[in-house]
Amino acid sequence: MVAASQRQVARMREEGDLVHYLGSTFLPGEGLCYCLYQAKDETVLSALNRAARLPVTRIVPAIALAQSS
Repeated sequence: MVAASQRQVARMREEGDLVHYLGSTFLPGEGLCYCLYQAKDETVLSALNRAARLPVTRIVPAIALAQSS
């Protein structure tokens, strides 16, 4: 899943889309994976996930509060 996302981000960046893959968090007990991207808007991320054939339930804005050092 991560590799497919990274490959699609690279393709989209080559085409001029400003999108960055920032990381993922997998919750095995829930069977959920949260992926974090930086992009112009949700339509870019929707296209990315469709092209990478990644199952997406929803795309929501997020704000980073702190990063570990």
